[in-house]
Amino acid sequence: RPAVLHPSLLFRLFRDVWQGNLPLDFLFTRADFARLPAPPRPSLAELPREYVAVKFYSGTAMPDAGDNREQLRALVRTVAARTPVVVLDTGLSVDDHRDYLFENIPGVVSARAWMTPRTNLGLQSALVAHARYFLGTCGGLAWLAPFMGVPTVAVYADDALLRPHLTIARQAGAAAGAAEFASLDLRALRRIDVGWRG
Repeated sequence: RPAVLHPSLLFRLFRDVWQGNLPLDFLFTRADFARLPAPPRPSLAELPREYVAVKFYSGTAMPDAGDNREQLRALVRTVAARTPVVVLDTGLSVDDHRDYLFENIPGVVSARAWMTPRTNLGLQSALVAHARYFLGTCGGLAWLAPFMGVPTVAVYADDALLRPHLTIARQAGAAAGAAEFASLDLRALRRIDVGWRG
């Protein structure tokens, strides 16, 4: 007789922590953090033996803007020149986020053909769990990957709503012995002009 706790219960309980109205201790004194077991590696013919899992989508943390698209494309191109990249685009429209697409980049495989509405979240999680590392928008999968033992680079262009999340991700990860979690601000890359044009 399993008990099911809907995620909305957690959201309601900790909403004021995310919004900065309650101290972080409100969360840390009420939650335990632990590593998660990795799901089995998907059996997909085109899946490279070793790869970097990439998931970039638009939203508050990563507005859909031309300079963001250009920098993300250059970032994916740089990674794919060293290690095959599996982009976790779904082709599904289920919320206000839209996947950034990275077509016509050598070394990049799109997971879109493998996705269905019923299986896409489980498949994305399994692909992340067996990646060399995860690179993506600071959100959903970026919070999950370290707890499955996958080093993570969480990218954003606006941290206005992310500040408590970033602190919690690092502290919770440290408490659970999670994999490395690093954040990357695209504004910093623009400021130091790392030369990602062309």
